[in-house]
Amino acid sequence: MEHLPIFLLIAGLIIALLLDKWESAWVFTAFSLVLVLVGAMSLGDYLKGFANESILTIFLLIVVTSVLQQQFPIHKWVDGLMNKPGQSQSLFFIKVNGFVALISSFVNNTPVVAFFTPYLYKWGEKNGVAPSKLLMPLSFAAIMGGMITLVGTSTNLVLNGLIEQNGGQVLAFFDFLVPGLLITVLGILAMLIFSNQLLPANTLPKTEVLANTREYLAELQVMPGSILIGKTVAEAELRNLQGVFLVEIIRKEQTITPVRPEEKLEQEDILFFAGDTHEIVNLTQKNWGLHFPKQKYLEEDNHIHLVEAVVPANSRLIGRPLRETGFRQKYNAAILAIHRNGERVKGKLGQHIIHAGDMLFLSVGDNFNLQRSDYNDLYIFSEISTLGREERKNQKGRFLLSTALAIGMALVLQTNLLMALLILLIGWALAGFVQLDQLKNEFDPSLLLVLVGALGVGTALLQSGAAAELAQGIGAAIQHLSPWWALLLLYGLTVLLTSFITNVAAVSIAFPITNQLIQLNGWESEPFYLAIAFAASCAFMTPFGYQTNLMIAGPGKYRFVDFLRLGFPITLIYSFLVFFYLSLRYF
Repeated sequence: MEHLPIFLLIAGLIIALLLDKWESAWVFTAFSLVLVLVGAMSLGDYLKGFANESILTIFLLIVVTSVLQQQFPIHKWVDGLMNKPGQSQSLFFIKVNGFVALISSFVNNTPVVAFFTPYLYKWGEKNGVAPSKLLMPLSFAAIMGGMITLVGTSTNLVLNGLIEQNGGQVLAFFDFLVPGLLITVLGILAMLIFSNQLLPANTLPKTEVLANTREYLAELQVMPGSILIGKTVAEAELRNLQGVFLVEIIRKEQTITPVRPEEKLEQEDILFFAGDTHEIVNLTQKNWGLHFPKQKYLEEDNHIHLVEAVVPANSRLIGRPLRETGFRQKYNAAILAIHRNGERVKGKLGQHIIHAGDMLFLSVGDNFNLQRSDYNDLYIFSEISTLGREERKNQKGRFLLSTALAIGMALVLQTNLLMALLILLIGWALAGFVQLDQLKNEFDPSLLLVLVGALGVGTALLQSGAAAELAQGIGAAIQHLSPWWALLLLYGLTVLLTSFITNVAAVSIAFPITNQLIQLNGWESEPFYLAIAFAASCAFMTPFGYQTNLMIAGPGKYRFVDFLRLGFPITLIYSFLVFFYLSLRYF
């Protein structure tokens, strides 16, 4: 095969993504540059991705979504709309997931799921329903809703960017409407039927932690005459203990958490340690004057301010040992435990590498909210912060006026989506609703590198001729098949890819093959592009197939098999509906 080295490089890319040992952004960047070095594409072609209209649109949509969330904190009226007295759980299920799908058709899926996760978590807690019955359908509904429009998911925009970059006929805004609505409505009804039977009724993670506090925390008391009295935590050598770390101090009626290195120890202080609590016995044998207290504060539970958080797929914490993140200083919080794939991570917390989807149990200080407001590395779902009523009222008029003027200007000028979003953001900025710091916080360089790298891989496959060679091989194998069967083959390949690597990566690999098959056989392009678009978002069978699946895996305590159990029948139904629509319209 003439292009065997390029095929080997693409195979290496897929393997590197599957191994998940390195950040996807660096994997895509490294392989893209290697493709440049071997002559599969020029450096200029790679750099064009940074100015691609579809990629710029993705980032503007993320900022627009963020501004809308800040100006319209909707949890109260959402609860009033969804949670009517006396309604059945089935009706609540349909209303919530239908609403989530509708919002996800126009804004980024991730913040939608981030908002509704704590809402459903608390609703389940209040109504005696395990969150594991609700959270996976929430993620699936957001994925389905994202396919109703072109802008509902970044994958659609990346595909359009690939089509545009290669001179094809791009997909229109409403090309997705009918099939998207079909899979969303029937998909939600299918989840209503299957989710209660197929999903486990897992114990609330927070309830498990509080019920087994002694597995997570151990307590010691500073006795009279202790050599540690008057010393700071750093001087007492309590900062770098083997296997455990100091989380909290109770001093009479005062709770000190997290504990700073300069905090001085006093007589009768109660010290709480997290980590490998079996190691706590060693501290009592060092003649430091530390003993187990007579009063068991852990049995009271009222001193523990436990906050739950999930590590999103784009977090800067991923891939780093906990001890190297400066977590306590940055967030004014201490990690009590990490849950991964529905189970507690054992051993020394400081040595563990943080993974996307990890669920963290935090003991937080008084200014935790202030500390975390500057970072986008965690999704907190134990609480929902809101603006005061008067502040919202005063801002509402200005916000709506600036929005109306910007939309009116975009309509008069008959601009495309990218320019319309720019006009909208400029209008909000002039009205004081968008700050440069906010734009900086919302900018995700990892996402940019992934998107540009995905475009680069697709470009390299096309320009090098590797995609043509592969397409000819596939074409020879299916030469006696109709376009419908070729479509089914490409769809299945893309679903397989998106189940194990990112959907953006899946579409970047599937597009060049699809594009070449279309050109070789003279087939109509639209049904094939739509097929791989829907296939790339058919990510229901694995937790890492889609970032919202990772977000709800921890709170729901889901294992890999749980996604397969519900995701497989949903995948079959979703795929049947896609081909039912494509067959009626195009074949």
